[in-house]
Amino acid sequence: MLICHILLLSTIDPSLGRLTYESLSQQALMEMVIQHVSTHEQKRWTDDNGNFLDLDMWSGVKLNGEGCVQKIDWADDIQYSKPTSHGKMSFEWLPETVEHVDISHRGSEGVFDAETLPKSLQVFYAVGNRLTGSFSLEKLPSGLTLLDLSDNEIAGTIQTSQKNASLERLMVGSNQLEGTIDLTDLPVTLKDFRCSSNTLTGSLNLCGLPKLMFSLFLHDNAFNGELDLTHLPEGMLELTLSQNKFSGPLNLTQLPERMEYLNIAANQLSESVDLDSLPKTLVQLGLEDNNFSGTVSLDNLPENLKYLTLSGNAFTGDVSLAKLPDNLEMLHLQDNQFDGRVILGALPPDLLELMLENNPLQEEVLLVDTGNTLWKGNSRDRANRVHMAACMGGAGTTTDESGGDLSSEGDDDEVLWDDDDESSDEDEE
Repeated sequence: MLICHILLLSTIDPSLGRLTYESLSQQALMEMVIQHVSTHEQKRWTDDNGNFLDLDMWSGVKLNGEGCVQKIDWADDIQYSKPTSHGKMSFEWLPETVEHVDISHRGSEGVFDAETLPKSLQVFYAVGNRLTGSFSLEKLPSGLTLLDLSDNEIAGTIQTSQKNASLERLMVGSNQLEGTIDLTDLPVTLKDFRCSSNTLTGSLNLCGLPKLMFSLFLHDNAFNGELDLTHLPEGMLELTLSQNKFSGPLNLTQLPERMEYLNIAANQLSESVDLDSLPKTLVQLGLEDNNFSGTVSLDNLPENLKYLTLSGNAFTGDVSLAKLPDNLEMLHLQDNQFDGRVILGALPPDLLELMLENNPLQEEVLLVDTGNTLWKGNSRDRANRVHMAACMGGAGTTTDESGGDLSSEGDDDEVLWDDDDESSDEDEE
């Protein structure tokens, strides 16, 4: 082993920043990768006497037809907390032939240095470790398509670059990244970028994102300024910008036509918001805990919408529930300033949560086109989970469109349910 150490040290080329390995065996290189891994962990690759097994017997290591390391899969199962005492991995010794590495959820230590990664590397999964260091997109291996460093201790700024012509997925959420980021200088090939739960700051230019991008997660940072969502990539499916400091008005009338998920909750956005031109494919929209105001129409929501949260704002006027989409499962309108009537139609059959509490609503409920059924649920249990009566804040008068009083004195919170002819009296809250 002493001879191996001398050979290794003699092959360092400081001018390249990467070790040269022409005279080293794949066996020797892999042993150096795990030289600082804990003794307990090394037992996976040693015999009963503590000697390293031949490389073709290493668990999680796949060799190519020439006997060179092609794939390393040492990932552990997802755990509630990171494992400890696994030791340190030395990525600078990875053989140049390695194309795929997965060390996810090991809790391993190590330094991530883009310049020392194998030039053949295509995929690098390292989520759930204790890796330190920083990285520049320009210095990543030219053939790398996926890099997942989520939930580590990577620090510094993100040095973007369009020079990387292969990167498709970049996940660096839950690290210690800071500073600003230029989203217009991302690789043109990038499709999925996840950088949530860091401390990034500054404004965002969302008008020059890569045209192929379909997913962008930037929630839980400290971004600020106004948001322009009118020039997102045509194929954008997911966008999360919640828990930042964005302010000003928000235009939702020109979103990508295939968008499915949009979350901009917990910011400082203000003024009125138009929900009449949302994409038909939208499944979830989160706008809660902002400073939106004015009236809001719920009559033209997309048919695929399942989750809509508008709570914690300052919306006013009537609450029209007469034309909600059939697929809606959750509607949160609580903690606003709605001060008009509640206009009810036949509610969606799969509605699980309808929250209206903490609004100064009028004591009037208008029934519109309900026929014989206000809500036709799948079970009494589901009906009870729709918090209608308790959430209306004491609305006591129920009228039809002609103005007739449909309520009875003393039954201020009565709600009409048709649950497949099953009585729900015994389950009233």
